[in-house]
Amino acid sequence: MQITPLQDGPQLGPGGSPAEPVSTAQRPAFDPLGNIYEITQAPPLTLRKIKRLEKWAIHAAARDIMPRERVATCFRVPIASTVDIWHHQDRQEAHYKGLAICGSVWMCPVCASKISERRRVELAAAIDRAAVLGLVPYLLTLTVKHHNGETLTALLDRFGKARRLMRNRTPWKAWAAAVGVVGSVRSLEVTHGVNGWHVHTHEILFTRPGQPLSAADVLPMWQSACLTAGLQRPDGHGVDIRAGNNEVGNYVSKWGMDSELTKSMSKRGRDGHRSPFDFLRDYLQHGDEADADLFREYAEQFKSKHQIVWSKGLRDLLGLDAEKSDLELAEEIEKGSLLLGSLSLDQWRSVLKYDKRGEVLLVAVQGGIEAVYSFIAGLQDSV
Repeated sequence: MQITPLQDGPQLGPGGSPAEPVSTAQRPAFDPLGNIYEITQAPPLTLRKIKRLEKWAIHAAARDIMPRERVATCFRVPIASTVDIWHHQDRQEAHYKGLAICGSVWMCPVCASKISERRRVELAAAIDRAAVLGLVPYLLTLTVKHHNGETLTALLDRFGKARRLMRNRTPWKAWAAAVGVVGSVRSLEVTHGVNGWHVHTHEILFTRPGQPLSAADVLPMWQSACLTAGLQRPDGHGVDIRAGNNEVGNYVSKWGMDSELTKSMSKRGRDGHRSPFDFLRDYLQHGDEADADLFREYAEQFKSKHQIVWSKGLRDLLGLDAEKSDLELAEEIEKGSLLLGSLSLDQWRSVLKYDKRGEVLLVAVQGGIEAVYSFIAGLQDSV
């Protein structure tokens, strides 16, 4: 693999700590072939590989925007004497070990990719176990009307209050008992469009077989709770319920799609809406501070929240192990992975200098550790 260096990238400061980040606005737009060097004999880049590289590129954007958060040092600062590369042959993926990790599913595209995929696998297993127990899953989606200029803080507060009010009132409790709800698991999501922030929840309700669930039954309860919480009265689109394993399974698949990138908070928005990681993509491309401000507002409000929430007793009912934290999931090395080799701290500084964390992993998968050493040596020789 022949490499012609073109320019330098971010470097480590003294002692391996990050130097002042180079503003993303000063970087060229994301180029899947790499904007730091030219590969004259490049391996073929599939869409999957391009997404893996994009994940590292938008991680750099998050670092620029949130320099005081742990995402700024995540997968950059060594915490051991070497940086190890692990390889999962079946999945054709490689991962780093021996680096500081933030474990933020909301701010960090790299950690989010690992955490969300593991959550998705667990959720799929829960649906399978529920089927064995004869339970029927329904997908409940709650949304509210919103307007441009409404802060995310206010909207989240009122949305959460409305949801708690609805579930604590007698009509919901009576309805849930009548249709046989035995537990639920929900995720909180947000996008942004011309009408501002759009907050909504997706919730899988596990029920005993019998009476089907209807959105028409839930809508009046949701409308009443929203009005009490200071929100506008939702219309017929405020509640959606979809029945059956196929519908719920489709949502689980959608949540786990693009496993090389990220899931719910990072999937690309539709119909004029942008997801939080779309802000990072756009900031990387244009350097617009408005995108940075939106990401900061989102990150500040979501950083202490759980990605998914299980109702009390449901995990035990389904025979699931104790829930792991986001950080535990981000730090895990997937079963079936093997240690491919280790990089010295000097080699790792070269990787950071040319901002090639994603490319190194692609080289590791394709050519092994010797190809990685050759790749890094080419960067070092160019200095």
